Amino acid sequence: MPDFAIYDVNEEEIKVGTRCIYGAPDPEDIADVTVTVISISDPDGDVDDETGRGIEITPRVEIKFNDGTIEKIQTHNTTQLTWAHYPDFDGAEWRYDADDLEVVK
Repeated sequence: MPDFAIYDVNEEEIKVGTRCIYGAPDPEDIADVTVTVISISDPDGDVDDETGRGIEITPRVEIKFNDGTIEKIQTHNTTQLTWAHYPDFDGAEWRYDADDLEVVK
């Protein structure tokens, strides 16, 4: 699979080590929900047992809160593909969004 990127709610790229705000907190709660991205899984695929159709498993972003709590955030695929990318998808920018995260600048 080609390379992929993950973006926050403001179109900022998220990578391992990025500091983010999780959710939509009140200003006084920002320190409690500032997290660090500790891992990002690769996209994958599987077959639905009931229908036999292929399904996409989108990357998960693993975050760590300041108190040590770890949580995984599911992303969603927002890749824009055209017939020009078919059949090998060469040149396609595989893009996933993690709308619950906002990169701290």
